[in-house]
Amino acid sequence: MQKLPIQTNLYVMTHSIIVTLVAILLFGAPSKAQNPTANRVKAAADNLPEGATAVAKYTDSERHCLYYTLSNRLYKYDVLTNSSASVNLSSMAYKAITNTYIVIKGKFIFVTINRGGKANQYSNNLELWRIDTENNSVSKINDGYSIEKRKGCFLIKRITRTSSDTNKYGKHDIYSADYYYELDGKNIWPKDEYILKQ
Repeated sequence: MQKLPIQTNLYVMTHSIIVTLVAILLFGAPSKAQNPTANRVKAAADNLPEGATAVAKYTDSERHCLYYTLSNRLYKYDVLTNSSASVNLSSMAYKAITNTYIVIKGKFIFVTINRGGKANQYSNNLELWRIDTENNSVSKINDGYSIEKRKGCFLIKRITRTSSDTNKYGKHDIYSADYYYELDGKNIWPKDEYILKQ
């Protein structure tokens, strides 16, 4: 195979670079910023009310929205209708949103809420909710006193029952169980009960 002279190689490389630059100038480089919906979502995120936090941005033609939290409530802002609506996570009052998780390439948003309760006391006062961003459905996964996202799953620890009899310390035993859920919210399995240390 015949090798081209170094000068010829340099000429070919330089010519290719120039052609590429001209093409970019004429037709534009592919970028999400050129998407009008993406521009609107970005503008909405940049101009959220004071104290608000962006949770998830969707620039596709089906969802075209921004999810954000404000004053411990979750909202969805539609950039095509320029309207904002509260996402109802519970029919009962709750104290705070403690965590949000984006999973499965943004298909689902999981939100942990705290209904309120006494400090240092075991109670199922946390709830895990799932928002399906494709069909806008909202569903409660479960409640518990501890909710944790692990690699590939969610773990919810919840009180299952309290013994009717007192133990040797004069207290009622509190039983707990660990519940595992896949990242789409499907129940994997609950583990056996165990007694919580008090």
